[in-house]
Amino acid sequence: MTAPLVSFPLAIWIICSTAIQPFSGSKLAWAVTVVLLVFATLAHRQFLHTMRLSIPLVTYLAWLALSVFWSVLPGVTAVEVVLQVLLVGAGLLMAVGRDPAQLLRLFADTAAGFVLVNIAVGLFAPSIGRSSEGPYTNVTRGLFADKNLFAFFTVLALGAAMCVLLDAWRTRAVSLLDVARPAVAVVGVLLSDSATGLSLSVATILLVVLLGFLGRTRRASVVPVAGVLLALTALAWVAYAQWSAVLGLLGRSATLTGRTRIWYAVIRAIEQRPWQGYGWKALWVDGDPTTIRIWADNYGVPFYHAHDGYLDMTAQLGIVGLVLTLLFLGTILVRGWHNTVRRGTGADMWPVLLVAVMALYNTTEVMGFTTVAWVFLVALSSALPARRKERECTSPMPGASPSASTR
Repeated sequence: MTAPLVSFPLAIWIICSTAIQPFSGSKLAWAVTVVLLVFATLAHRQFLHTMRLSIPLVTYLAWLALSVFWSVLPGVTAVEVVLQVLLVGAGLLMAVGRDPAQLLRLFADTAAGFVLVNIAVGLFAPSIGRSSEGPYTNVTRGLFADKNLFAFFTVLALGAAMCVLLDAWRTRAVSLLDVARPAVAVVGVLLSDSATGLSLSVATILLVVLLGFLGRTRRASVVPVAGVLLALTALAWVAYAQWSAVLGLLGRSATLTGRTRIWYAVIRAIEQRPWQGYGWKALWVDGDPTTIRIWADNYGVPFYHAHDGYLDMTAQLGIVGLVLTLLFLGTILVRGWHNTVRRGTGADMWPVLLVAVMALYNTTEVMGFTTVAWVFLVALSSALPARRKERECTSPMPGASPSASTR
């Protein structure tokens, strides 16, 4: 295995900076990241040949770039495409010299530490790390833009921590750190006061238990049953979210009434450009005529995302862009599922968990497409084939004895 191209300190910087910069982000932060990545790449350029770029990711990026030509704000889209390419590049470089197990441990350690930092900021610097939002008063958000982004990151931290804890429990080598990681993440979710974060934290724990059971059993009948259970769980979450929306339309839920009106406005906009969308990041911009027209369907009240990741992606990149995005996520899910069934380690199930959390979270929020979650999805898309190739290299050659491959 080659040495990691992205050093541990640089990886920490990328994880933390991309976690709290979900949209266009800070130009200074991006400039620092690019300079550091360039130096790291030049210093380890002999390892670049190990970097793998999946076809679904290439097609997604190509469509992203093409959206400049039909964007309602081509200048904005061009800049945001460059930033997204840099985000993808960070993920690809992060995977050079690291396998999925190392990526999992890297994220679990860094995420737990960063959640703790943000809790400390909320406690000791409340003017920075705490805020009041609507009915929520004095909630912790740390260095994040709002409590929902902080909650999303803590759920990701919890998932990674649970995968590491599961491996430690199986080897009977559970340390205090293994227990502390998920505990810190749970505290972070509670302090964020996010109902979505709390419910998905419970779902994350249950999913890890289910995947862990799936990885330990070797009965063929369990695999399809587990798949059905996972699908039903996802459908139940979507049904819950959409039923809440129906209640909102009927006036029985004051918390979602505004959200359903936003969905109505976004769907009307999508109907006018269903296939290509309005361009990557070309919507929800103050002063833009297209955005103002869409806001008019929300009684003129501004909103800065669709409160549904699938609608938001369709509005920006059209149905084609949504399909390409789901195809990229689907390839990671399938490979992770295959490895979970085959071996069942925490590193094997982490891609499944990461995609599942992304999929469920985006039924009511817009999360992960431009944050650290996307960096690690890209990294896993590059690292997972490496593991498959490794297995192929260790398989017996035709005519060779079974023991020949293990020498």
